[in-house]
Amino acid sequence: MNTLATCNDISESLFNSLYDQLMVNASKENEGLYQNALRLAKTKKQKVNCAGQYVGRWQILLNKWTEGKIANIYIVQCLSIGYVEECHLG
Repeated sequence: MNTLATCNDISESLFNSLYDQLMVNASKENEGLYQNALRLAKTKKQKVNCAGQYVGRWQILLNKWTEGKIANIYIVQCLSIGYVEECHLG
């Protein structure tokens, strides 16, 4: 794999594999952010206001990768260590 290649430069099967792994991580993190907001809400109105979209680091990484802004090698590294450094998402 070309280390500077983006999602547009890889096979469909590799794209699908990386995409699926990123989606699992993003979904878990986004749900966790939502659940945390619900736990902090004290009133019914606050709980209702928690509805919405929660976007964590994994979702931002996925979005930027599918836009061709992040190299595949960084995706593989993040998936292997299970962590996304915020400094690479800016």
